[in-house]
Amino acid sequence: MRARRRNNTPASIAETSSHHFSPSRLHFAAAILTDQTRGNTRQHFNNMNNYKGIIDQINAGIREFNEHLSASQAIPMLGMVTDKSFMNIGETPWEKQFWPNKDARGVYFLFGYKENAPSIPALYIGKASLGNIGERLYSHLNPSRNEPHYRLNDASGAACIIDFVTSIDLSTRHNSSLAVALEEFLIKHMRNICHLINSIGTK
Repeated sequence: MRARRRNNTPASIAETSSHHFSPSRLHFAAAILTDQTRGNTRQHFNNMNNYKGIIDQINAGIREFNEHLSASQAIPMLGMVTDKSFMNIGETPWEKQFWPNKDARGVYFLFGYKENAPSIPALYIGKASLGNIGERLYSHLNPSRNEPHYRLNDASGAACIIDFVTSIDLSTRHNSSLAVALEEFLIKHMRNICHLINSIGTK
């Protein structure tokens, strides 16, 4: 299987820019990386830490969701960004990738940015309530596994580039309906905070 083509050695980080959604929404910044091989400059969320604001807001939504659950059913927060909890699919060949909690039921997250507006971070929130998380991620990522980037289209048809994946294992809760409820709750919570690739009822 051929390796994915990436520009792995950016020449410089030229500047930082931000996109303003509205006064009530978070502002996020993306590094502008100079791609000497193409002779142009492109923006790219090249580091998982650039999504920290989004992760913090997801965790805020989980805390609010947990207020409706007993302590034994409480959903775990997204933890520290590590090689085991977050997978950098944008820089890892397909055959070397692992997907966190791939054999479990739960909720998963795809982090990326809008292809036509790279300073805007994008987020897909999905669930695996009957099958497992790995099956759902495969259905999203396999169509572009041999392309330079993984792409998902948002509700308007605009392409988003996917860089990172993570997930929450809900298998031990013995209640697959929690995955459905948490997905819908977080979509509602995040839709005015960042660019959501999907919406409730959208695969």
